[in-house]
Amino acid sequence: MSGSEGLERIRGEVLDLVLLDLRMPDMDGYKVLEELQKSDDLKDLPVMIITAADLTETEKRALGKNVKGVITKGRIDRSELLARINKFLYGPERTAYPRMPKVSAGGPVKILIAEDRHDNMILIKETLRSTGYAVYTATNGQEAIDIAEKERPDLILMDMQMPVMSGFEATRQIRETEGLKDIPIIALTARAMKGDEEKALAAGCSDYLSKPVMPKDLLRKIEVWLRY
Repeated sequence: MSGSEGLERIRGEVLDLVLLDLRMPDMDGYKVLEELQKSDDLKDLPVMIITAADLTETEKRALGKNVKGVITKGRIDRSELLARINKFLYGPERTAYPRMPKVSAGGPVKILIAEDRHDNMILIKETLRSTGYAVYTATNGQEAIDIAEKERPDLILMDMQMPVMSGFEATRQIRETEGLKDIPIIALTARAMKGDEEKALAAGCSDYLSKPVMPKDLLRKIEVWLRY
């Protein structure tokens, strides 16, 4: 997305951390930072900078007090990036993931992720990657239903706002399908969309998480529902 689109989204949601690329179309990361720092509500919002250039220590300090780190592209893989985010949000003593069941009676525990945003999907997949789960993905509600019918997952993470068919309608149809109706479904809802949690539960979801999804919260929630 462009800098202006990112800034609009930041203003519309309650966030714990922003990953900000310095080079973006329309409005670059420096301008986004400037706009954040002019806002009383957003000036203390933690930001991690992503850049392809090597910044000097002077340039890093000039970015602002709300910048909590600089990540250079090409020098860090996704797993290390996730570890850094987790360390910042929870502290070094709490970065280890909780132990969870990894197998069911029929083999590895299957988790279906239904999410149309690529960045959210990557974060959730990377969070689950080291747990031993078999992960399946869908990018709209109809695809989620089709994969659920074929794979019979042990748990579904369902974004409520998706194209083709929403998570609300997909959940309702899953709850009406024999063999699928008892699968735990955790709704993924945007914090800015008031009432989505109640609508998700009314549609048949077992529980919900607000986005952006925090790795610890996600893993704990999954653990609860896989041990129900």
